[in-house]
Amino acid sequence: MADAKEYGVKIYTGGEKIDTGEDYGLFYTPTLVEIKPELCEDLSKAPFLWREEAFGPVRSITKAKDMKDAIRLANASNYGMRAVVYTSDLNNIEVFKNQLEAANIYINARPMLVDITVSLGGIKDSAYPAGCKYYPQELVYGKYIYDGTQLNLEKIK
Repeated sequence: MADAKEYGVKIYTGGEKIDTGEDYGLFYTPTLVEIKPELCEDLSKAPFLWREEAFGPVRSITKAKDMKDAIRLANASNYGMRAVVYTSDLNNIEVFKNQLEAANIYINARPMLVDITVSLGGIKDSAYPAGCKYYPQELVYGKYIYDGTQLNLEKIK
């Protein structure tokens, strides 16, 4: 969070360390931050919360100019475990499904929905199984897409 504050990101909620009374651990309240799009352009200069996976209750978001820009920003990451898209333009859904580089894609739905019958792994630098250098999934990757548009149609119009 110190890095995020140095970059001047907007903190919508959270961002406070929880005192556990112990000398170890980095526990934070659930946190949502918005990072300016221009800070996301070059991963080597981007805030930590944009360039690294956060395994905790911390999420970073940014604004895109259009669909093409949103896909470019998302795919520029070294990681590809999950992607979440909210759109009211039903024509763009197939484009997102086909062009986003993520193993799990949620469209117009909360990302907490998990289907235990599908792989929970990722692509790129996300979730490589330890010791599986020649794992067959290095050659291809599966993509799980949950499209909640029909269930949420009234909410997104």
